[in-house]
Amino acid sequence: MRRRAAAHRSERRKFISDSWKSRARAAWEARATRRNSDDGLPSADQTSRRSSWQSTGDGHSTRAARLRWALHAYAGAVQLSLWATLLAACFVISFTPGAGAINTMGNSLNVGFRRSIWGILGQQAALIVHILIVAAGLGVLVAGSPIAFEVIRYAGAAYLVYLGIRQLLAKPQPPAAADDGRAEDGEGDADGVDTNEGEPDDARQAPAGSAESRWSMFRRGLWVNLLNPKAIVFFLAFLPQFIRPELPLLPQYLIVGLTVVVVDVIVMWGFFAVAAHGLRRFTRSVRGQRVLNSVFGSLFIGVGVLLAVVH
Repeated sequence: MRRRAAAHRSERRKFISDSWKSRARAAWEARATRRNSDDGLPSADQTSRRSSWQSTGDGHSTRAARLRWALHAYAGAVQLSLWATLLAACFVISFTPGAGAINTMGNSLNVGFRRSIWGILGQQAALIVHILIVAAGLGVLVAGSPIAFEVIRYAGAAYLVYLGIRQLLAKPQPPAAADDGRAEDGEGDADGVDTNEGEPDDARQAPAGSAESRWSMFRRGLWVNLLNPKAIVFFLAFLPQFIRPELPLLPQYLIVGLTVVVVDVIVMWGFFAVAAHGLRRFTRSVRGQRVLNSVFGSLFIGVGVLLAVVH
């Protein structure tokens, strides 16, 4: 009897010990689950409630998440050193004389510094189209298709030659029209005194002309840059140097495109238009206008011929 009682007490102590261990293990697992939840690993019920709140709430949390993603993509898309390299390259490229610079200087001479911005905006629209073509993958098709490349190249060359011939044949404007352009830019005598009193008679009797409209300048700037297949090929080789494929592409193309456009506007309007504006004194006479028309017409024709001949 004593042995049986001792065995019973031993089994009872073992049962109590095993029960305590199982309860302790269950409590430890529950604490571990709560700790993981506090560390940012929500349970399925929490996830469903959060998703339901986001879908039925006012959307502030969703917009905040999108804003955080956009800021993260913006900060990580282009490193500062890489963007500085892009900025320097854009300035070098924009300062290189070309059809866009000639068009900007011609507009500044003909219609004044302020109104020349419309031609520059047209040129920037063409740059945006080029960037979109490259981003969409169409630049590879243009660069890889000899027929498409040649068609665009000769069309662009013909358009530049056409602009040059039109510039050569342009009739000089009377000094009154030139004075109106200078008045728009803040030049001329504030009292309306005739400052051309000592000029020859041909300066006073130039044939009448009309100022070019803003839309016309915008359209011409657009076609000058757009009909240049080498610009597409250039962007095809240039843009990938500043694009990181492991990051979101849209913010990167936005940063690169905005940098290219802003730098080109600064250079075109702040340098070429200003430089040409200093030559506006030559537009006060018929002889000076003919010289400028001959110079810029020849430049347009020369660039068009180079575009058609140089491969």
